[in-house]
Amino acid sequence: MPELNLDNTDERRRHLDIPLMKLDEKYTLTILYVLRNGPIQKTDLINIVASSSDTVKKRVDHLVEEGLVQEVRENQRPFRKMVRLTEKGKRISCWVVYLNSDL
Repeated sequence: MPELNLDNTDERRRHLDIPLMKLDEKYTLTILYVLRNGPIQKTDLINIVASSSDTVKKRVDHLVEEGLVQEVRENQRPFRKMVRLTEKGKRISCWVVYLNSDL
């Protein structure tokens, strides 16, 4: 992992390629942390995060807009919506895990 001055917000933004302020929204980091283990059904994600379905749906929609996650609808019955990290989301989730390990 490259040496970064984590106190320098501009350097973090350039490296992560995302507005860091938007990661402050409640449950956003939790969702990224959960998805690091692979795709998950959207309803399971709601249960794991233990929040209202509307809140989780809004956070997932926001993460989709930021290019960090993708929603994929399965083509086989039962038709489920799966949520998974994009390559950009995988980079961010690595930092979430790394920063969480220091807490």
